[in-house]
Amino acid sequence: MDECARTATQQKAGIGGPSPALDLNGRQYGALQAEPVGGQAGFYQRRPNGILLLGIDRQPFAFVVTDERQGQFFVSCFKHGSEIRYMFSTTSADEQRLGIAGISMASEAELVRSLVHQLAAETTRVDTRGATITMACADEDFAEREFTQVAVSEPGKPDFACKHCGWLQSSTAAGAAELLERGTWHSETGRAAFAAKAAKYA
Repeated sequence: MDECARTATQQKAGIGGPSPALDLNGRQYGALQAEPVGGQAGFYQRRPNGILLLGIDRQPFAFVVTDERQGQFFVSCFKHGSEIRYMFSTTSADEQRLGIAGISMASEAELVRSLVHQLAAETTRVDTRGATITMACADEDFAEREFTQVAVSEPGKPDFACKHCGWLQSSTAAGAAELLERGTWHSETGRAAFAAKAAKYA
């Protein structure tokens, strides 16, 4: 089994965890282990010194060099047996495919950095499943209660339920201003801690 197929098999089995989709000039590339969605241009696979781009058929065609010491740019590549061969630049066909035909080296580097930032943002995102937060409960005259995250109804908007009465607060950020103003806090430190936690879900 070659490297691409082996990695896909491992990640479908749950190894490696979820990864974000990448937006490259309006073209969506999903993680190699993910199932394709309508309109998707292809897939990507993280590598130690860059990002391998594959078509919707999961065949590699380009590599994104992300190491600042080497420069940040795209090169074409292709599969040869069980190996991947890399070229020194991009072919005209691949430049059209990537949407980078005619752009400057500076613009190309900027595009590479945007891909790196997309991956970095997902890597540093806090996993809040099962998280708890102390906040004022509207069902208890805004007394300070402990809530636990029970779901995420929409991206970035976790749902918390009061451990005491079960009252559901959809997104701490949505009602944070009112809760901070009307809540009964044991201390200013507790109030500040709530404000800091709520800000993470804004």
